[in-house]
Amino acid sequence: LWPFGTELGITVASAATDVTRGNFVPDADPTTRTSALLADTDRGSVSDGVEDTNHDGRVDLGERDPLNPADHSGSTQTLGNWG
Repeated sequence: LWPFGTELGITVASAATDVTRGNFVPDADPTTRTSALLADTDRGSVSDGVEDTNHDGRVDLGERDPLNPADHSGSTQTLGNWG
């Protein structure tokens, strides 16, 4: 499971969250969200955690997009962040 925040587009922890325990990582791209209930949001056969290799919530260079099932043919993103 990813630390709370990255799937939901949350960039700031609530006051009740103890960030020193590693339970919160701010989402590096809060404009996108993945499912907290599905391991593979885009249902393209590769889990979200495998697609976002550094688990920061943003599609970086060399990563697959967890919202794009078409990028599962073995290739990875070359432009990063959809762009």
